[in-house]
Amino acid sequence: MDSYKWLFHSSRYPTKPSDTARKFDPSKHNHVVFVRKNKFFVVPLADANGRELSAAELETQIENVIRLAGNTKAIPVGALTSENRDTWTDAREALLAASPSNAASLEAIESAMVIVCLDDTSPITREQTSWGCWVGDGRNRFYDKHQVIVFENGKSGFLGEHSCMDGTPTLRMTEFLLASLVHNKVDLGPERTPDTGKNLEPPKELKLVLDAKVEKYVKEAEQNFDKLVGSHDLEVLHYDKYGKELIKKFKASPDAWAQLVKQLAFHKMFGRPGVTYESAQTRKYQLGRTEVIRSASNESKAWAEAMLNPNETDEHRAQLFRRAVTRHLQYAAWAADGQGVDRHLFGLKKVLKEGEPLPEIYKDPAFARTSHWELSTSQLSSPYFDGWGYGEVVPDGYGLSYSIGDEYIRWTITSLKRRTAELKRYLAEAADETKAVMERAAAAEAQKQKPKL
Repeated sequence: MDSYKWLFHSSRYPTKPSDTARKFDPSKHNHVVFVRKNKFFVVPLADANGRELSAAELETQIENVIRLAGNTKAIPVGALTSENRDTWTDAREALLAASPSNAASLEAIESAMVIVCLDDTSPITREQTSWGCWVGDGRNRFYDKHQVIVFENGKSGFLGEHSCMDGTPTLRMTEFLLASLVHNKVDLGPERTPDTGKNLEPPKELKLVLDAKVEKYVKEAEQNFDKLVGSHDLEVLHYDKYGKELIKKFKASPDAWAQLVKQLAFHKMFGRPGVTYESAQTRKYQLGRTEVIRSASNESKAWAEAMLNPNETDEHRAQLFRRAVTRHLQYAAWAADGQGVDRHLFGLKKVLKEGEPLPEIYKDPAFARTSHWELSTSQLSSPYFDGWGYGEVVPDGYGLSYSIGDEYIRWTITSLKRRTAELKRYLAEAADETKAVMERAAAAEAQKQKPKL
């Protein structure tokens, strides 16, 4: 539970040589910051008497923000938070030096409960919405904090600041919000009337004073952002031929099944296993975060090769599949128990003092190769989400987030334009073929069990 404190009223700070984070007192900073047309507006979450605002009152304040922001876009100071962290460290110092008032404005942003980005775009497809939530335009944002993103057409999403926490707390938070609304378990307050919000303090724009030096930093940040995002591909595969309901009929783990589909797709595309990172939560420990499930195994390799060998029988393929599933579940249990290898070895490397020799294991080419995560994978599943994702972690790799529903498996695939659409196609093929083989093997087994007359 330790990381939950970073959900609200907290911010990441650019600092050399590594970033820091700060938690603010919610009772002293009971406000939210909206970003519209690259402008920042602070809105208190309670009135002058300390009464929390109703949903209808917040609605009037949001309308005020949209009206005050107008149609003209401001210089996008938020783009600085998308920069290289050392560059943003220098730019932040320049921003603070540009005017004595900037420190208070920045703290108002950083101490807010959360940032709400009111975008002026209207995404329709899953890919468009994914791009909007993942990166947006890089300007109407403040990436050092968690951000709720609401588009012009009412679609919405959430962008998590990952440094202080992992996916599970933000999944639980967003799922709690959405489920509570769907099942009408939240008291949103009185219905709106013509007088709603009339006595509230209007939103206050946080005007950051910029000089030529800061404006240059912003312009460079915009250019660097556009170049970085422009070098990427994003594809969404919403595979709706089956989901966990069918998988469970084969008495298989849905997560292991999805991971093996990924291995088969990678084999189809590259003719070999993909070095795969799957995130496991080590939440049984007070300060636990993640450990790596190494999803590529001898067992998954043997199964994928059998799937691509036309001379193999379905019965043998199914046998190899079950061995691979068993092995995956064993490693997942080890990882969740803190018995993985990657965090252990990473921790040992980090305790080396300056001048101490690097142990031989870290120089071994096999160690480097097996830690080069070509497939960075993670599962977050919820009936309330229509997609989620992140970027690749190595230049020649893929971000491969996924969700498993009752009747679907959905993957979001990102890469530096490395034939992303082809991998999407291979994933669909692999999912089809895995099901077909397991069904044929089950039918053959059932035929054997039939009594002979």
